[in-house]
Amino acid sequence: MTQQDALQSSKWRSRLFEQAPRSLAFATFVCGAFALISAAIPSGTGGEAAPLARLIAEAPVLGLTVGSLALMTLSLGLLRRIRMAWVLSLAAALHGVVATAAFRLRPLDLAMYLVLIALLVATRTSFYRRSSLYRLAFNRTWFLASLLSVAIAGFFSLLWISHQQGFIEARFIDLVIDPVLGAAGRPIALALVLLGAVALIMGAALPYRPQPTAPGDADFDRLNGIVVSSDSPRPDNLLAFVGDKRLFYGPDGHAAMAYAETGGVRIAMGPPIGPKAAWRSALDAFRKDAEDSALRPAVYSATPDLLPDLIDLGFRVEKIGENAILDLPSFSLSGRKREVIRRAWRKLAERSGATFQLAEPAHSDALLARLTQVSDAWLIANGTREKSFSLGVFEGKFLNRCPIGIVEIGGRTAAFGSLLTTHDKSWAGIDLMRFDPAVAVTNTMDFLLVELILWAKAEGFQRFDLAMAPLSGLVQDEMAPLYARIGQFIFERGERFYNFQGIRRFKEKFDPVWEPRYIAAPGYWSLPIVLAHVARLTNGDRLK
Repeated sequence: MTQQDALQSSKWRSRLFEQAPRSLAFATFVCGAFALISAAIPSGTGGEAAPLARLIAEAPVLGLTVGSLALMTLSLGLLRRIRMAWVLSLAAALHGVVATAAFRLRPLDLAMYLVLIALLVATRTSFYRRSSLYRLAFNRTWFLASLLSVAIAGFFSLLWISHQQGFIEARFIDLVIDPVLGAAGRPIALALVLLGAVALIMGAALPYRPQPTAPGDADFDRLNGIVVSSDSPRPDNLLAFVGDKRLFYGPDGHAAMAYAETGGVRIAMGPPIGPKAAWRSALDAFRKDAEDSALRPAVYSATPDLLPDLIDLGFRVEKIGENAILDLPSFSLSGRKREVIRRAWRKLAERSGATFQLAEPAHSDALLARLTQVSDAWLIANGTREKSFSLGVFEGKFLNRCPIGIVEIGGRTAAFGSLLTTHDKSWAGIDLMRFDPAVAVTNTMDFLLVELILWAKAEGFQRFDLAMAPLSGLVQDEMAPLYARIGQFIFERGERFYNFQGIRRFKEKFDPVWEPRYIAAPGYWSLPIVLAHVARLTNGDRLK
């Protein structure tokens, strides 16, 4: 086999591994639904018999009914790559082959089961998770599809019954208990009982997982020790202290990951926190723990130095934007490139009398009360609410970890900006930037940002993170992957929904170095889903 053939074979196996759960779950559900419809149509016209004899005669059909509901339910487990779901699906399909061949002998049913068995065997390596089937969540789409399948089976059952003698005079209950007419109704009644029992267990008796709770002071104390011991701290590490994410610790406890769960996805915010030597083991344990819980693991805003570990552990990686980074020791307002910034900075100070002060934590209640007025005015003016997950929040406990720059104009607080700083002064980064529309004037935020950068430089910080410009810096040529092309299209045409290009232009005024940021998750098509969940987390409710 040539190297090219080996590469094509590897790509084919990778594509099969990614698509197997979704495709096989659909095939298994359809097989179960078809088997249920088939069970609702008796092979013969039936006849009078003693109850015990009738029960024995119909046992194979009722067994196929149970098997059909089992296949439909197990499709949820296959979708989550659960190994036991694969084993039980194979057993149910084999039972269908035996029962159909021995008692019903319907070639189409037999062929359907054989095809399903072949698909299960061909994709067996795609199902490896050891999570318990008891942890399957109630799925509304699955329930409605199952209910529709039972209704269709009931329709065919009624068609068969309507051609039987005595149908016109039959009572409703006779459609289940009558020796002849009930031959088609009994599988439907059994299917409804089984479906209701499964839905009850999944939705009430055995809930999927507990609601996440915010970490407490003891958790933050432990996390703080990990942050201080880190040899590669980042400003984003402080977002773990917001309280809207749970904490996962690596096997040795030297590294932690801040994450949130939503919609069957567990999303970490940024790289692991702690020494870089502990990143790999923490990330590996994070993925395995998520998969054991039938969750899709993902990492949002991954940095370039995390990529080797992500790729080695089987994550699919795509670029989502670039962070603007300033080298503070060499930063200066002099020179032609920064003339616009320098002129706006001086103009605001000279003509508007703007002043700047830096408040170190911890902050007084009086200061926070002043800033609350500015924050509330900004939220109202922008028609938004507090964000979370990938951003800090305006909350006293969190802000007491952050230096805050304040701009005053005419003796009134016009704007403020909070900083995320590392203990070794290797990084400072901007987080919240808000202004009061009734007090701030043009270029107020430029003035605030310049002052924060100059303060960080004077304090000895080495780099300043201006945060991400989403969807910027994506590949634009004809060889770009589909994900990058879609992102570039949104970046160029989506200004009416989000100021993508405006954010990029604002940061470019400072002539930064652009550092890529990535999103990572197993499976190519799971990446857009993860991004949608990140948007939901950023704009959604926080943990209680």
